[in-house]
Amino acid sequence: MSFGNIKKYEMSDSFQKFKSIVQEKGFFDKESGIVIFSWIYNATLMISGGTLALIYNHPVSLTIFSLISAFGMAGLGTLAHMASHNATSKSKKVNLILNYLGFGFACGVSPTYWHYTHNRKHHVYTNVLNIDKDINLMPWLALHEGQLTKKGVKALYYRFQFLVAPFLLCFNGIDIQRAGIFYLFTRLLNKKKLSKFTILDIMMVSLHYIFWIGLFSLFFPLQIVFIAYLLRSVFTGLLLFCVIAPTHFLHETMFLKKKQMNMDPVLRQASATINYKTGFLGNMLCNGIQHHIEHHCFPTISHAKLPSLAPEIKKFCEKNNIPYRKIGWAKAIWKTFYVFYSPKKVIILD
Repeated sequence: MSFGNIKKYEMSDSFQKFKSIVQEKGFFDKESGIVIFSWIYNATLMISGGTLALIYNHPVSLTIFSLISAFGMAGLGTLAHMASHNATSKSKKVNLILNYLGFGFACGVSPTYWHYTHNRKHHVYTNVLNIDKDINLMPWLALHEGQLTKKGVKALYYRFQFLVAPFLLCFNGIDIQRAGIFYLFTRLLNKKKLSKFTILDIMMVSLHYIFWIGLFSLFFPLQIVFIAYLLRSVFTGLLLFCVIAPTHFLHETMFLKKKQMNMDPVLRQASATINYKTGFLGNMLCNGIQHHIEHHCFPTISHAKLPSLAPEIKKFCEKNNIPYRKIGWAKAIWKTFYVFYSPKKVIILD
């Protein structure tokens, strides 16, 4: 469906009725068994891969095991993402603990920073320019034509940015960590914003570095520990980019202006979002992010329930003339990187 054919969809009670049906069918129930297995699986990959990388520190084995560890770390990150939406457990305390363990301790990413940029900004203002920070990679990479310049060195750089994009994205994970630490630092200096969650956040992020660098340096050379940590961070950042970016960066997904916030919320979310297909390993890494339209419509539903919810969402979208797209993961990644070669247009719906 082209965006030119999308008509403004006026929702009365249809989505609320649909939500009631979804609730009646038990989609809001939590799947503890699958979730526990996912956490154990990814934690095992992360710790065992990280340990074996240091034991067998030949360049090849160091790289391979760091990649395995990164798969686990990225998987824990996507699981923490679901916990941040209270989609993991009925207990808010359990969700909070898993959120801080997955983001803070496992990934070294500030949970409060994530909550601010993702839950409060991205989910409310999905793909809205100048608000949703998830679609802003400037000044390093331009995603839409409005970020391009017509003259000078910058114009030349952005014309060939696709050549440097893979290299720059190697620092994606490290940059998320950096932004989170800076966010925590600003809150620490502001007594009005300092809370017990900020202190807990600082503790968990500190434990991340104490565990991965401090503890392991007691048993292995510090230089090797640092190299392994850097490799894992690079791989984790690349993996998370390949998991998250294909849901919103493609030409098929709209970038919106703030004045379009008055659009029907379901139409707005679906127009800015796309699903992709994965196998078992991809499922264990993505943990529901591949079912992104479903997640944006019902963020508190467990990732284990999203595959069975997908046909219901698709029927609702088709019935109400709302775009519902799903492509292969490899194709989605390719189309994501293609945006760096050909930045998107910002389309305005009448």
